[in-house]
Amino acid sequence: MRKGFTLIEILVSLVILGLITTMAMRVFRSQHQSWKSESDRADIALMAKGTLEEIGRAIRMTGGALPQGAGGIRIWTTTEPGVTFVLNQTQWADTAYGSTYLPGERKLRVAIDSAAKFSDSGFVILSATSTATSTTDVYRLPILERVTRFGSCTKDSLVLDAGILVDPPNSFSTSADISVPSNTLVFNLDSISYFKSHDSLFYKANQNPPMLFALGIDTLKFSYFHPVDGWRSGLSTSNPAGRIDMVRIRLVMRTLKASRSLLEKDSTSRGHRFIRLETEVSMRNDSLVNL
Repeated sequence: MRKGFTLIEILVSLVILGLITTMAMRVFRSQHQSWKSESDRADIALMAKGTLEEIGRAIRMTGGALPQGAGGIRIWTTTEPGVTFVLNQTQWADTAYGSTYLPGERKLRVAIDSAAKFSDSGFVILSATSTATSTTDVYRLPILERVTRFGSCTKDSLVLDAGILVDPPNSFSTSADISVPSNTLVFNLDSISYFKSHDSLFYKANQNPPMLFALGIDTLKFSYFHPVDGWRSGLSTSNPAGRIDMVRIRLVMRTLKASRSLLEKDSTSRGHRFIRLETEVSMRNDSLVNL
């Protein structure tokens, strides 16, 4: 007659099975955490590298394909952290064929060859002459409208925001105060801004609404190299004033989701893994008029 298992044998077997299962789960959990850690690091490293490359590209192009003193960088205030780069990304220039200044409407209309080559939300840079002083200055004006030729019109035109001409210190108040000389080149400008809000980096092109560019931004800092004062957090007033030879970008990115186990191991980590990258980008144009 065949004997069965005793209660003690069954209990011992269950205990052994439980120990083996627990050890296997611990090994699996450890391997999963290790895989998750490496995956998180790879994700933030890829995002950090892409972020630096994109910002660096905008820096290198700032002022490129523009006349001397036409481009620029606008460094935001400490209460509004960020930076704006002005460039001619399309490298497009047109020719002006006269203009109509409408100070009451805060508009300047300029006849050109092709309105299709300009952006609805972009900017142009052009030379305008004060008829009172006979001096010619360069102005950067937002595009309000592009008008293609129709009827008897032989040229397209751009309708520009002329607020900078109407407002002080310019205060050109009559239609006879400003004229755009014929054959003056009109340059199509891009304006690219980067700014951080909480743990997100936003990108703003021209006058378009901001778009989310990257997540998990723990720290983003810009420094600017002046030939006399060295690295600074803002523009220098030393001669040459406003000069920027290089831009340094310091970026710290973190994983989006906090890890409880990591927080228990290291409270200073806040439960996140971090990657720190830094790069320095030389300016293509060192004669910029900073905004």
